[in-house]
Amino acid sequence: MQTVVDLSSLLSKQTTPLGYLHITVAQFFRINGSSTQIKGVVPDIVFPHEALSDVRGESLRENALPWVKIHATEYTPVGLGSLVFSRLGHEQRLRDDLGLHYLMQKREAKRGQRMTRVSLDEAVRLQGGQSQSSGLP
Repeated sequence: MQTVVDLSSLLSKQTTPLGYLHITVAQFFRINGSSTQIKGVVPDIVFPHEALSDVRGESLRENALPWVKIHATEYTPVGLGSLVFSRLGHEQRLRDDLGLHYLMQKREAKRGQRMTRVSLDEAVRLQGGQSQSSGLP
C-alpha cells in the first residue's frame, strides 16, 4: 500500500511547489504467505486477453518491491475448487465463445504487426512459423 506525501507541506514557509513523494507504507500478503508484489494474484482460470505480454503494472518499474513469501497462516482449504471448476464449463466456453475468439484474433493481428521477417516457404507460414520479432538477428 502506498501513500502520497506533499513535500511542500513539510516546510511551513515554502511557497514553490516541491512535488509529491509516493511512499510504500505496507505490504499485502495472502493467507498462504505469498505477497502480491510483481506477480499479483495468479488466477485459477486463465482468461485469454488481447495483450501480447503478461508483463505490466508495477513489475515494469525499476524500484518495484520484490515478490516475497512469509510463513502461511494456519488454514484448511475447503477443497471445493475442482468441483466448482468442473461445473463452470469454462473450458468449453473458451473454445466456443465468439468474443474470446475475437480477442485472440486481435492478439494475433498485433503479433503480425511486429513481424520483421516472413518465410518464403509456404509450409512454414501455414504452420505459424511465419515471423521473427525485431529483436532477433
